[in-house]
Amino acid sequence: MDAVEARVTLHDVSGRRVASVFEGRLDAGSHRLEARGSFAHGMYFARAEVRRAAGVTVLVAKVPYRR
Repeated sequence: MDAVEARVTLHDVSGRRVASVFEGRLDAGSHRLEARGSFAHGMYFARAEVRRAAGVTVLVAKVPYRR
């Protein structure tokens, strides 16, 4: 698998973007990303948009946050 262009954002339950986590090139393999900032206790959604020559893939995952 080749490197890809990726954008990862964090959204609250109303769909509002609360953080841009990553934007740039990623080599093939697993990656761990961390959102920095002050967030309220609750549920968030991480949205990853991955661009390859074959097209765009969008992945969404629930992210619970507790201080």
